[in-house]
Amino acid sequence: MKVLYDGWRKDVIQCLAMSEAIIDFGEDEGIEDEIYNDGTYKLGDYADSVRKRVQDLVQAIQSHLTSSMKGSLLQTGIRTVLLGAPNAGKSSLLNILAQRPASIVSPEPGTTRDVVEVLLDIAGFPCVVGDTAGLRDGETIGGVEREGVLRAKNRAASSDLRILVVDASLRPIQKGLQEVDSYLKSDDDVSTVLILNKIDLVNDQRHIKEQYSSTTGLPEELIFPVSCLTRDGIDEFGSGMTKLLQNMTGSRENILATNERQRRLLSECISHLQAFLRLSPSLANQLTRRRPLSRHRNGHRRTEIRSQRTRKDLWQSRSRRSLRFHIPDNISRYLIPI
Repeated sequence: MKVLYDGWRKDVIQCLAMSEAIIDFGEDEGIEDEIYNDGTYKLGDYADSVRKRVQDLVQAIQSHLTSSMKGSLLQTGIRTVLLGAPNAGKSSLLNILAQRPASIVSPEPGTTRDVVEVLLDIAGFPCVVGDTAGLRDGETIGGVEREGVLRAKNRAASSDLRILVVDASLRPIQKGLQEVDSYLKSDDDVSTVLILNKIDLVNDQRHIKEQYSSTTGLPEELIFPVSCLTRDGIDEFGSGMTKLLQNMTGSRENILATNERQRRLLSECISHLQAFLRLSPSLANQLTRRRPLSRHRNGHRRTEIRSQRTRKDLWQSRSRRSLRFHIPDNISRYLIPI
């Protein structure tokens, strides 16, 4: 990570020096060719070169930040929720995953009222699994169960993974999907898995995954026919979950910037670089009229992550190119970490 951040820091300083050279000297000063790694002396070409480097830098940091957010799931645990109608088999599935009676199982609908959370290791991935009250509406449910349903929906809204459990023995198919249909049609980025429980009660299982995939729009690899009673399909469910969790968390060997402070600074860094890019599609005219102070602020953000000073580096970057730069007196408040 140190090598990666130092490389970005060097890029920011070089782009800053290039921008300042364009502002202070323009195209009539005969700036040395190697400063810009360019074969021309046109000011617009220099500006476009800076812009291209900044675009590449934004893309690299954004990709790194996205991977880091995935990696943070391995530290905090993947928030997983079990959702479904009463008696669909949510508590039974939780007990199988936990390998102990973590939740009460009863044929009486509405047994689970509050969210029961259990920290589990699923295929080597830490998951905070929440068993919830059965989803249903109507005047027949009491106030306590209604509160349980509300808590289940709130837990679903804050989860990274939703496991929808339905009774596969109900016909037509839409009847079993009625209570979870809103989560199947949701356009958010939460990963969703469909469990077809009580498969032992289904006579014809040959095309059941294809039927539910056609009805729900979920790919067949995210649909798992199981029986919590006979344990049929549990191994296939475990294998499918392993692949899904690997995709959600990314590489185990690339868990970078999972510290909240680092993520915040990287996000601010991206914001300042994007502000620089928004100056104009063609920077040649803009750079001759204004100083890109976002550059200095961004240099501060990159430095703050590494806890290093950059004022000396900026001077050295300029002196190596034998250029006479003017640095404002107050520039240190952008370049020296607080």
